[in-house]
Amino acid sequence: MELRNKLKVGIKFCGGCNPTFDRISASLEIKKALKDEVVFTDYRESGVDLILAFMGCKSACADLTGVEHSKIRFICNKEDADSVIDEILMLRKN
Repeated sequence: MELRNKLKVGIKFCGGCNPTFDRISASLEIKKALKDEVVFTDYRESGVDLILAFMGCKSACADLTGVEHSKIRFICNKEDADSVIDEILMLRKN
């Protein structure tokens, strides 16, 4: 698949002050599962289609000031990670 046809997904991590979830491992799993469908980049880069905000706990307190909230998917546990993989694969099929 050519680069211009891939979904552009920004990544944001919380500071990890109260981790109950391995957000780094989840991000690597998502990147591996979607490597053919997605270009991963910094969440602040222009033109991102979606932002994955990896949070270590349910408080999801990382600063996302200035980010369009309709583009954010919060990843706070394994189920969230699995759901976002499914969501992105469905988007790419349509």
